[in-house]
Amino acid sequence: VKAGLAVITESIVRFIEVIKTTKAAGIFLALQHASYDLLTEEEYRTFCRPLDLQILAATEGMWFNLIHLHGHNVMFDLVADYPAQVLNWHDTETPPSLADALPRTSMALCGGLRQWETMVRGTPEVVRAEALRAIEATAGRRFILGTGCVTPIVAPTCNLVAARHGVEART
Repeated sequence: VKAGLAVITESIVRFIEVIKTTKAAGIFLALQHASYDLLTEEEYRTFCRPLDLQILAATEGMWFNLIHLHGHNVMFDLVADYPAQVLNWHDTETPPSLADALPRTSMALCGGLRQWETMVRGTPEVVRAEALRAIEATAGRRFILGTGCVTPIVAPTCNLVAARHGVEART
């Protein structure tokens, strides 16, 4: 298993070396297995963390690297010290909350909006209210408003605009 993971990691590192030549700002590193539902902390430390750090080391000089913890029951504290600029997880669905997470990492946090319930099926009023709650939870410090994962392409434009208006109302 370790040999296979090392091959995949080396491929990712080579890819990063190529994209650095394009002046890309950074990478979106989705950590699919940093969940207590899938692995123990010991397993993650053994099989994943060293390779995550090798990938992030390859991003040196890039200024916007975002780590996404996918799924529920995430290993937030295990990656809170990773050398990246932004940390994103399904904060509206799984701990920690934005307020609880802020003092546990030096990275900026990205989240606050529910992916489907708010951004796709919600109204602009619901989006603005959720945005304001998230900004208040972090006092607007080291915070990027977003969903806990990707924003679905079917999200209505009016909800995207409402999210922006929520941010602008607090600045």
